[in-house]
Amino acid sequence: MFEKRFLISGLLVVLALAGLTPAAAEETSHLWPRFAVDAGAYNISTSDKIKVDGEIELIGREIDLATDIGLPDSEMLLTFKFDWAFAERHSLQFGYWSLDRSGSRSIAREIEIGDIVFPVGAEAEIEFDTTSIGAAYTYWFMRHQRFGVGGTFGLVYLGLDARASASVRLGPGSGSLSRETSASTDLPVPMIGIAGKISPWERWVFYGRAEILPSITVGEYSGSAGNYSFGADFYVWGPLAVGASFDGTYYDAEIDQDDWNGSVDLSTNGFRFYLRAAF
Repeated sequence: MFEKRFLISGLLVVLALAGLTPAAAEETSHLWPRFAVDAGAYNISTSDKIKVDGEIELIGREIDLATDIGLPDSEMLLTFKFDWAFAERHSLQFGYWSLDRSGSRSIAREIEIGDIVFPVGAEAEIEFDTTSIGAAYTYWFMRHQRFGVGGTFGLVYLGLDARASASVRLGPGSGSLSRETSASTDLPVPMIGIAGKISPWERWVFYGRAEILPSITVGEYSGSAGNYSFGADFYVWGPLAVGASFDGTYYDAEIDQDDWNGSVDLSTNGFRFYLRAAF
């Protein structure tokens, strides 16, 4: 709830500033603004599999959170992005989104929750929260009036929090057995990639960005990752634009930490619609 109020308040401030600076709006380069901020809605589709050894797993295997537990595989959430061109060929981009989901069902396969193996038919519930905060630096080695191409280096902070519980009746007069547990991890994931944008017409900007982490080991993290975004902005007045993009991410990793010793296999994608202000 705090994040939603923060994003909405930030967008209102941007709109107010845009309304107070009409002269600057006429001079703003749509392709190469100094500052740009956007906020909007992300219709995100997810595929999540997690395994925490001895705590949350399908007896040695990953749990498919949608199939096995019933977590929703799509949801609408708010996103926030900020761009800053601090020098002619150098820029920074920041992005944020957070997804909180929960699900429960009578399980169709044996599941381990908190060191107890629960049989088929037990009731299991999982809450799974994912937070993504990203920062990327771009060097624009091709920077022209109508188009640009650059190389990027970024760092994505991925926060994962899983809380699981399960219960089963032991039989007439025997009561019931229940367990609950939690696991969390923070993954700082570096990525490299390429970015490009073009403005073939006065009010239009098309852009694309793709970054990957090859299959390598970084500290307690071993695996691969990537993200991408392809979209377009249409400037309706001065510095204000409406935009749409198709964004996606994936993470496939083995994690060796005290709070999460296991694996995670996540992918997200979907359309993002937003309002943008560039100065």
